[in-house]
Amino acid sequence: MMKQKAAGWIIKYRFLIMIAVLLIACWSATCISKTKINYDLNRYLDDDTMTKRALKVMEEEFGSTEQLRMMFVDLDDETLSACIAQLNDHPDILAALHDEETGVVKQEGVTYQLVTLTLTDCDPVAMVKELRAMFPDAGTYYVGGSAAGQLDVQNSVAEEMPLVMAISLAVVVAVLLLTSHAWLEPLVILLVLAISIVINLGTHFVFADVSFITFAVSAILQLALSIDYAIMLLHTYHDCRDEGTTPKEAMTNALTQCFMRISSSALTTVAGLLSLLFMSFTIGFDIGLALSKGILISMLSVFLLMPAV
Repeated sequence: MMKQKAAGWIIKYRFLIMIAVLLIACWSATCISKTKINYDLNRYLDDDTMTKRALKVMEEEFGSTEQLRMMFVDLDDETLSACIAQLNDHPDILAALHDEETGVVKQEGVTYQLVTLTLTDCDPVAMVKELRAMFPDAGTYYVGGSAAGQLDVQNSVAEEMPLVMAISLAVVVAVLLLTSHAWLEPLVILLVLAISIVINLGTHFVFADVSFITFAVSAILQLALSIDYAIMLLHTYHDCRDEGTTPKEAMTNALTQCFMRISSSALTTVAGLLSLLFMSFTIGFDIGLALSKGILISMLSVFLLMPAV
């Protein structure tokens, strides 16, 4: 029987397979930093949308369409003029404009002064970082605009995702402890899935880039969507052990029984994810491919790595 032969081969060479998977995981971990992350959601708009058409026309007619806004607080006229002059001298700024009539608002005894910046074809996110540190003596001031929002989202994702992942893991561990036969079973399951997540994140570099949303949620969604594969194999293994078989025989039988069950579940999930490829908002294409790859990697990790663990 083909499935039983395949299961026997996996059990026989389980340690060699484990070493190979761990080497792939180590290599993948070094490749995570090579993934290019895209923070511009305009990229995923359909070409027929009014927003995308307007942006295209503006870029064709006027070149760079990136603008930033700086709001200074309670600056005297001389200091504000000096700041504007410094901004206009910057090679990556086409113009820094301040309208004394419409660009000044007084509220609750505080004067807010608005300066509008038009940029060249520079990196707007890098410019935001530079602007936020450009006037240490100007007191409190703020930088706004799409690039500033993009940078804030980038920083927010980097800061909050570890906490979100920690909370998710705590919930998963709590559920596994309630449903497992032994205290170490959650560790086995999480170890196998953690390795599959590292491999998935490390192989994102095969795409030209991935959105920050995809990169942020892929690990959590991969864990949530594929944890049942490991649970299914482990519970089938215990059922086989209860029949009086040896650990090797039990795992061989469990693999034989679970090949079709887990494969069917994984392929059903992948089919659902691949339907995202047909969204007009093409971030669905991005998420669908990345998560489909993750589900297949998790399935293979459960089949190949879990028996050895």
